[in-house]
Amino acid sequence: MKYTLTLLLFLAMYGAWAQGVSSKRTLPAVQILRSGKKDIRYTVNNGGRQPVKLNMDKRPRRVDIQCRENGSLAGFYTGADSIAFVIKEGEQTRLLVLVGRMRDTAIIDVVGIASNTAFSDAFVKQHKGKTETTVPEVLELVNIAVSLTPSGAAVIMTDKTTPYYKEVQEHFSAYRNHPLITTIDRKIGYGDKATKCIAYENWALNACAATFRGAKIVGSDAIKNMASPGAPNPVADNAALLESFAAESGFREFYKTHVGYYSSVNKSYTQLCPARKMQSWLEKIFRRQYGCYNVYVSPLMCGPHRVRHFDDKSMSMTLFMAGAMQPDSTLSTMQNEVQYSGPVFSDMGRNYSVPLSGFHAHLIETTFAVSKWSNQKYVPYGGAPVSEIALFNDYMAAALFSLYCADNFPPAGYEPYISRLETEMEQQNGCVNFKAFNRKAMALYSGNKKITADELYKQMLLWSYNYRK
Repeated sequence: MKYTLTLLLFLAMYGAWAQGVSSKRTLPAVQILRSGKKDIRYTVNNGGRQPVKLNMDKRPRRVDIQCRENGSLAGFYTGADSIAFVIKEGEQTRLLVLVGRMRDTAIIDVVGIASNTAFSDAFVKQHKGKTETTVPEVLELVNIAVSLTPSGAAVIMTDKTTPYYKEVQEHFSAYRNHPLITTIDRKIGYGDKATKCIAYENWALNACAATFRGAKIVGSDAIKNMASPGAPNPVADNAALLESFAAESGFREFYKTHVGYYSSVNKSYTQLCPARKMQSWLEKIFRRQYGCYNVYVSPLMCGPHRVRHFDDKSMSMTLFMAGAMQPDSTLSTMQNEVQYSGPVFSDMGRNYSVPLSGFHAHLIETTFAVSKWSNQKYVPYGGAPVSEIALFNDYMAAALFSLYCADNFPPAGYEPYISRLETEMEQQNGCVNFKAFNRKAMALYSGNKKITADELYKQMLLWSYNYRK
């Protein structure tokens, strides 16, 4: 009885809040928004809620909204207030946020920018519903150039352990003084390690979208910038240098002679990290299709994979960029798949789980207290501000993989990994009650394999609210 009453109370609170969200309305140049916290959330075209950390020193915080042809719907939510409006490319609206008891104020400048994506009908037909793994030619060109720079190999974690790396150095070392190498080194050799990595990603991710057309390098009509919407595209800006280096060094002939090796790299990645299999499971529990996944692999890369999400009115796309995967000889085939799939599955799952968390935002904020479920070690995924929603998303992203494993492997195949994950989440990541959360989610799923993610969220939030360690 107590369980039922509590659940009804939460759902009633949630329903009342959802109905109270402001509808679209015309805004003056400055609009006032009340907030009880120093971070708020916003949506674009009713998508997932994204955090905004307010500047309390009166400096405006800029939020860029990618605009469709007729404008995009931007919504801002604080828990105490909300507002939604259509903004078009080139327009700007300033939000004056009154924080707490109106003693502090913060400014948000909402700016409409050109859409980063334009998926044509032909592009959608070619990619929708598919998962593709490739070693893009221009990405390999960029990574070869990076491996020749004085700073790139050390900072970007170029994999120097393979015979392939040795072949690259033997073939291309004579071209270290080419202007392309100097240009890339100047871009990725400035600042701290994080700044250098961001600069590298700007080159590498945009290389994923570029192709050779004859001797020329051309970008994608579908996505303007793979790394950061609105930012300069170094591959497009330095296409002539890339073309010159490719011609002088014989890169295209080198690439062609290694096509068989690249195919084996793709095959190994697909076996160890079957993206299509994971996508199908997520579509089943979330009752929705996401669009397509493109996996871009380079045998010169190592370290963490990079992920980007792109949305157009006709389709959503996720891009993964990663290094080659080699199985651990001390593990079984099954254990290798579990180990390599875990991080990629969590990122893939966020495409589904984050929008659902946005829909349940008020319920999460009411039930999943940061002080109860984390400690000072906790840093949200992607460097987002600490919040109940960010914390719940991180718990759920990891827990969903446990459910996936339970459906696809016997316990002997996944229990060692899941046990390590639980320890890491609690002791290193600051998610102090993750093991209890994870085991509860696994028990709920084991008792009802047809449960939807929406229902799982509600039951987990109710359990979380009542949980006592």
